[in-house]
Formats: sequence, C-alpha cells, structure tokens
Amino acid sequence: MDLFYLLLNQHEFSAQDLIYAEMPWLLQSKAVMVEAHSSPHPAVNIDHTEYQFS
Repeated sequence: MDLFYLLLNQHEFSAQDLIYAEMPWLLQSKAVMVEAHSSPHPAVNIDHTEYQFS
C-alpha cells in the first residue's frame, strides 16, 4: 500500500491509527497503518523490510 492510498482513504481507519511511511515521504512511498496503542515500541514491516521504533 502507498502513502497516497492511505491519505485518500483515511476516513476508513480509526482516528487513533498511525501511518508509517518510508522516506522520502512521497505519495508513492510504501506505507502501513498501525493501531496507535498496539505497542510502545512497534515493529513495522513494509514490503519485507522491518523497522523498529523506540
């Protein structure tokens, strides 16, 4: 899924969800929507690449 799709369809998601996108933040950037309170240090997988946040 790309950032453009998520922004265009944000009304379908909870207002509490978070968008994680690969840099540079272009409309074509790969992105995922993650539940806001799923983990204090989420691990996000975008197109077989895992990112961890602390």
